[in-house]
Amino acid sequence: MRGIRNATRVLAVATVLIAGFGLRAEASVISVVPASQNANVGDVVNASIVLSGLTAAETVGSFAFLLSFNEAVLNETSYSIGVGIGAAPDDFTTFGPNSPLDFWVLANLAESEIALKAAQGAAFTLATVSFNAVAAGISALDLSSVLITNYDASAEIAVTSVVDGQVCVGPNCSTLPPPTAPEPVSLLLFGVGGAALAASRLRRRYTA
Repeated sequence: MRGIRNATRVLAVATVLIAGFGLRAEASVISVVPASQNANVGDVVNASIVLSGLTAAETVGSFAFLLSFNEAVLNETSYSIGVGIGAAPDDFTTFGPNSPLDFWVLANLAESEIALKAAQGAAFTLATVSFNAVAAGISALDLSSVLITNYDASAEIAVTSVVDGQVCVGPNCSTLPPPTAPEPVSLLLFGVGGAALAASRLRRRYTA
């Protein structure tokens, strides 16, 4: 029964987003935190994916994104899902062994909207990824195909800014400037295309 309800929820998300309907008035931001960091070969590097700018009326019910990195510099080791999406979420993430990492997580249907909003507030961590620094060099941590839906999956919560990250590994790393966020107009196009791609990927998972 739970599988049927989740599948219905997923198809609703896909229908809404591919049709082009969604909430795009607010200024939510998805970011890699920290945006820039240095490490030595052999170090563990942690990067969190944080969603901020949620309004009091917005509660996240699901999220999806791709996280790309330089496999010659970093090797992914583990990840955790943030508590803001609730206890025991439905996690369909494809983690490794290669870039990109493919995240898709839905809140457990047993979680109430009130409880989720209390845990999320205006900003919360979607996921945290741990890497091993395996060689000297620079690795971007790039977010793409971002899809955030509201609690009942009836609409997309628009992401109007994306802040990628980067990691420099080696003894000669200087302080790196924060990555530049895409322009708002290009982000609107990114959001529509990314949402359609993410919804398509999820539907294939449920029908596989």
